[in-house]
Amino acid sequence: MRKLQEKRGSTKKAQALSTVLREIGIDRRPVEDVEAEPVVKAPDPECMFESQRTCVRCTGKGGLMTTTGPEGHLTALVCRHYQDCKKCNGSGFYEDTAKQFPVMVACSTHRLHDSAKRVRGARVPNRFATARWDWYNHRLGMKERMAPIHGWMDAGMPGGLWLGGNPGTGKTMMSALIALRGVADGKHALWMSLPDLLAKTRERFDDRDKRGPTPMRQALDFDLLVLDDVDKLRLNNGKFTEWVDEQLWQLIKEREEREQPTVFTSNTPVQTWCGQSRNGAPLLSRIRGRFLVVNVSGKDARLDDRVQTLFG
Repeated sequence: MRKLQEKRGSTKKAQALSTVLREIGIDRRPVEDVEAEPVVKAPDPECMFESQRTCVRCTGKGGLMTTTGPEGHLTALVCRHYQDCKKCNGSGFYEDTAKQFPVMVACSTHRLHDSAKRVRGARVPNRFATARWDWYNHRLGMKERMAPIHGWMDAGMPGGLWLGGNPGTGKTMMSALIALRGVADGKHALWMSLPDLLAKTRERFDDRDKRGPTPMRQALDFDLLVLDDVDKLRLNNGKFTEWVDEQLWQLIKEREEREQPTVFTSNTPVQTWCGQSRNGAPLLSRIRGRFLVVNVSGKDARLDDRVQTLFG
């Protein structure tokens, strides 16, 4: 009986405290139940949830939140407020009856869900969740050298991009940022290391029970293909194997003919890398003719971080 009375007493105190807090503007309800503050920007004419308000979770940033994923790759979530569209009822499309003949129109929520799928499909590693372009300006002083890369992205990423330079200058992180920029521009992108892509393709060839397109064939179909560590391939007497040569030639030639952008990162200069192929001259001609070649040189940031950690 005493415990029951104490429980009732604590409940009344909690209710009274909540009442006082609400009067002074503090709400103790869980985040999911807190009503969002009115948004200042104009409402979206295509997709309107019941009240145009800024979500307390995504803070009004378009309803799309990028976060780390359980499989080691970045994922994206669409905020629940943007899932409750009163115009399309969450289907992603609505009927536009303003014209002479009604047509189905893509809704804003559809674009958000499509963007979330593209983020998940890019397979950018989780470690780049906080990657920013500003890192190159503040840490490595590369602002001027970044101008051609930003110009290439702003122009729609024509041809391709070769990022060369010594280790630790941020080429891999830059390639991840380029993949995410492609996703933001509406492209279906894929980020992957070239050795992993070739290894998975080889496994697929060795397993005769599996059917369907190979990983290399699937990679060729992406709007934007970003391949890291292209210089980490195993050599045989200083040359790529015949099978690797065949795969590389097919990759570069076919994507050039489709006019699909490809990004390579390497610690080896492009001339040296092409010289390791039996198709060296044609490869070098295609890369130099269609790719923007950028040398990302500088101090090894990994060693700087280690020195600061040890001797801070």
